Amino acid sequence: MRRFPGPAPRPFDEITLTRLTSDGHAGLAVAVSPDGRYVAHAFVEQGREGLRVRQVDTSATVQVVPPADVQIYGVTFTPDGNRLGYVAYPRGSGTATLFEVPVLGGPPRKLLEDVDRDISFAPDGTRFAFLRGLPGTGSAIVVANADGTGERTLVERRSPSAFVYTNVAWSPDGKVIAAATYDGQLLRVALVAVDAATGAVQPIGSRRWESVSGLRWLPGAAGLIAATSDWAVSSGGQIWSVEYPAGTARRITNDLAGYSRLSLSADARTLVTTRVESRGSLWVGPAGQPDRPARVAGIPDTLVAHPIRWTTDGRILYTANTDGNDDIWTTLPVGTLLLGSYFDYGEGRTRIAMVRADGGGAPGRLDVRLTLGSRFTMAWAPDGRAITYVRVTGGAANLWRQPIDGGPPTQVTHYTGGDLIAAHAWSPDGKLLAMVRAVTARDVVVIRDVRR
Repeated sequence: MRRFPGPAPRPFDEITLTRLTSDGHAGLAVAVSPDGRYVAHAFVEQGREGLRVRQVDTSATVQVVPPADVQIYGVTFTPDGNRLGYVAYPRGSGTATLFEVPVLGGPPRKLLEDVDRDISFAPDGTRFAFLRGLPGTGSAIVVANADGTGERTLVERRSPSAFVYTNVAWSPDGKVIAAATYDGQLLRVALVAVDAATGAVQPIGSRRWESVSGLRWLPGAAGLIAATSDWAVSSGGQIWSVEYPAGTARRITNDLAGYSRLSLSADARTLVTTRVESRGSLWVGPAGQPDRPARVAGIPDTLVAHPIRWTTDGRILYTANTDGNDDIWTTLPVGTLLLGSYFDYGEGRTRIAMVRADGGGAPGRLDVRLTLGSRFTMAWAPDGRAITYVRVTGGAANLWRQPIDGGPPTQVTHYTGGDLIAAHAWSPDGKLLAMVRAVTARDVVVIRDVRR
């Protein structure tokens, strides 16, 4: 009987997953070397970040960049695998710098200012592309020589259709650069291909996502591997394979953990990413003794980063999802003001604004520093004369009270542990405080394609 060959195996149809770190202290940035033998990743140590490189098949690890008062938002191996380019934001600054460092450590060399995510090299290694935010207007894809000279803007897009703050990916054939853009007023995300010569933008399929945190090309520009969120499928980020140019998507990971960022070896057999797991619990205590709450319930992983609310009869409500907007608004008990957060691109931090409920008057701004990336860490105080918010100092998260008349802030809680305060709310009568306290573990994992 004649046998016909079966269908060719698809990328990452069958996988193995191995943890490279297990302490939960990995940072956001992660990269695999072109030959798949080494992984570079950011790590967090007492609130400071550095870079490590380790072998995939052994535990041998080298500290390449010592911990400093920075946030490392991207790392990339050079095509020859000998050096690393990494993007670091000084704490409190909205402008990042691209540095280069030997893969086994040495003095970092500054290459370029104002680089907001991982760089992506052209196939010949002579140039790289990157995303640059344009405060107040949008974002752009910029191309520069490998030594950081000769930068030029390839294409710029303005809000509400700006490029998303994630890495761009130069295709193996050198013709296009993959990126993600916001889909106009819908605030969903589309994948696009940008002509590397002209800057012309074409959609990759019609699928839309809640967010995209990483993009890498498969060999031959046959498709992309993407770290994305699709709330219709999962509340956390997952890894997907996306065909090019059709945009047909197939899910690679399928578990309760979330995945953020990714990097791919040159043969597309080894993928590294960060696996994010959150564990939360609900605590309630007297407002007059906020340092003495009692644990009343566990919170499922998908609920940790969402708001909580009191009902008038003393129950606490918490939700599994929101509408995807970056701002969270809540009314003052007397209903005259609205409180919201926004990102100040000039200062590189989240700030708080107040507006009148009737739409009149100019917004008022409170000069408080929110935890990076937080959306639900503020609330109206019961008397309506102040807000309470989360501040992290010395590795401990605590609530602080800021009067809306501009007086000095005062500390409300005095915790010394490492749990974050993901959300909090005061009861309508002002007698009780409810909090979601959470621990988020981020570890580096290696996903291998075992079929091809």
